[in-house]
Amino acid sequence: MAAVICSSAPGEYIVARKREETLRFVCVVEQRELSSNMAMDTKPVLSDLSKKVISDFSRLNNMAPLAIDTEHENAWKKLNMVTFYLSPSKAPNVLNGGQINATKYILMSNTKAPLLEESFPEDKRKALELSSRRNERCYSEHSTLLYPSKLWHDWTHVEDLLRMADIWILTLEKRGCAAMLKSGATGLAQAFTLSLSGASYHDSHLEVSLSVSDLHREIAFGGLPIGVGVGDASARVRIDDENTPYFEVSATGTLYACGGGCLAEPITLGRTPTKLDIKITNPETAILYIATSRKHLEQLRSTIHVSEVMSAPAHESQLLALHRHGSAMGGLPMWFWFFLISHRIYPYYRPADMSFAGFLDIARKDVDIPANAPKDLLATLHTEFITNYEKNKDSYEYIMAEPLRLSGIYWCVSAVSILKKPDALSRDAIVEYIRECQRGDGGFAPATHHDSHLLHTLSAVQILIMFEALDSFDLDSIASYVRGLQNEDGSFGGDVSNEVDTRFSFCAVATLYLINRLHVIDVEKAVKYVLSCYNFDGGFGTRPGSESHAGQVYCCLGTLCITRRLESIDRDRTAEWLAQRQCASGGLNGRPEKLPDVCYSWWVLASLAMLGRLHWVDKASEAMIKFIYACQDDETGGFSDRPGDCADPFHTLFGVAGLSLLGTENLSPVDAVFCMPKSTLKEKSLC
Repeated sequence: MAAVICSSAPGEYIVARKREETLRFVCVVEQRELSSNMAMDTKPVLSDLSKKVISDFSRLNNMAPLAIDTEHENAWKKLNMVTFYLSPSKAPNVLNGGQINATKYILMSNTKAPLLEESFPEDKRKALELSSRRNERCYSEHSTLLYPSKLWHDWTHVEDLLRMADIWILTLEKRGCAAMLKSGATGLAQAFTLSLSGASYHDSHLEVSLSVSDLHREIAFGGLPIGVGVGDASARVRIDDENTPYFEVSATGTLYACGGGCLAEPITLGRTPTKLDIKITNPETAILYIATSRKHLEQLRSTIHVSEVMSAPAHESQLLALHRHGSAMGGLPMWFWFFLISHRIYPYYRPADMSFAGFLDIARKDVDIPANAPKDLLATLHTEFITNYEKNKDSYEYIMAEPLRLSGIYWCVSAVSILKKPDALSRDAIVEYIRECQRGDGGFAPATHHDSHLLHTLSAVQILIMFEALDSFDLDSIASYVRGLQNEDGSFGGDVSNEVDTRFSFCAVATLYLINRLHVIDVEKAVKYVLSCYNFDGGFGTRPGSESHAGQVYCCLGTLCITRRLESIDRDRTAEWLAQRQCASGGLNGRPEKLPDVCYSWWVLASLAMLGRLHWVDKASEAMIKFIYACQDDETGGFSDRPGDCADPFHTLFGVAGLSLLGTENLSPVDAVFCMPKSTLKEKSLC
């Protein structure tokens, strides 16, 4: 039986667009399992529950909102003192930290925490604490890191979450943790971490029984209490330079530890982590013991009967590479694509707290298209959005965009040109501003008083071509600047700091092609370097061995297209990787397991167009167009990364450019290499 009381919520609450409001209301829920006698006469139980919820509700109503928030925050901090860590893996079909954290959050959010309630009666608190200490053999089974399993099912609906939570609770109860779970979320946090760590409580000690197959990734737990008021234990599996796993063990109080078989003398633990070699026994026993006394471990040694003890074997390099890079061939983590800076410009548009729907989006790597989303191109609104953005130079977003101002102007100019409104922006004012951004080295800076950079040099040249003003600039000085950024291996640095990235190879080659100065660099070396970044999956990375990314694919294909070297790659393999970027919603992502983003409507489709494989998405283009339309803001104009987010010039350009490639609207045909109207490029248009 349950009793519920809630404060009233308004029937209607109006929130201004792009504003965040806090609406508070309180609910108190009390429940009780009915015994057979209670079921005969429920009135006393109902009366008791009603009094309890009314009392709690009155107490909460008398508390200041800040005090409630503080109590809630402190409760979560205490629950999170018991920690677990699993190093990230890029291998297919493996468990990762995000899914573990999400599952823990779901379990904790659906469990009461009486030991953390400030108003909980002291006598009941002591009884629960005593019960939670009866934790013998919790958790008595192999680690719950096993994947896939019923514990880690994908979910999309609340019913799925509740079913998964029931399986977790049942598993922990049946594996020795029932007494611990009676203390609520406090015990659940411990039991959950014990199960992941393959650890279990025994008389005066904790033992960890991870199998060898669990040790090819770094695993750590912390904050597990050993004894009563003695100290908390923490341990971490690390992997040395020879690919051999070992433990680092520490404690907040004086505890003792020994490895597999407990054959060596126990070591004394302190706050500084102590290295402990991992030993494997035959038959298999625990690989780590932590106790409150040295004598206990010495006695325990006599009870461990094994025929063989050996050091943990080194892992195969290919296995570790599979986890670290997603391929046994290895690789390097990729640098963020330059457009991501645009997300940093508009952080205040994002709500501070993620909604449940947003949480689901990240978990399933896709989004839903709202039923009321736009279904046609709002061309007039987009033109107004761009012109208003350029006019409102005192706005926060315009000021914060200064570090990429020139590229921002290119996005705006190209967008209105594709929308067939090239006169919407002030040509003369923009050309004059570009002139102010040119530095003495011949390159262009993102804004006045900044340093020159290849990204903004290409943007400047593209704008000048669209405004037919290129001839009024010294093209030789621009070529000299670009030539000076080529390295001996053919790569290009973005500026004098010499950060190397295939983006900059494209910027350099594209700039020189557009100003008819491609001969000033070593084209053969430039092409050779780009080809060295070609991956086995058909994609390209920022540097040799880096992860494939749709943005890098676009840049590298653009470089090869300009230099007429596309025959150097397997077009079908690359096109297949690109075609696989489409999500069920119709949107495209930049790499596997990422959310769709409207800008990839350009990076992916333009790359397919350069390969002559744009028709590979014909059957999926309807869903793709629906996704692009849904990313429009039907009030202010402009495109956002995903439906419902805030619009910006970056996504507006690549939204309309993607639609132009698909040929679905009355838009100027766009060149797939340069993202400019073909009419402005004239004979320079390549694709």
